[in-house]
Amino acid sequence: MIGTASRMPLENTSPDSAVNRRISILVLSRSKEQEIRLEDTQAQRADSVLSDINLQNVQGYTDGHE
Repeated sequence: MIGTASRMPLENTSPDSAVNRRISILVLSRSKEQEIRLEDTQAQRADSVLSDINLQNVQGYTDGHE
């Protein structure tokens, strides 16, 4: 469930207007939920691998713009 009134108001002139009070409900199947969780796990794994990489500057390189 997501409340969107504060982030995406339908009526900008009055943020407290009843028009802006709404929610979104997303219903997932179990298989789709597992797929989303797997994507998140893979992204976290990639982030942890990238944070362990030791990057070093290459000496003597120029792209022609100094």
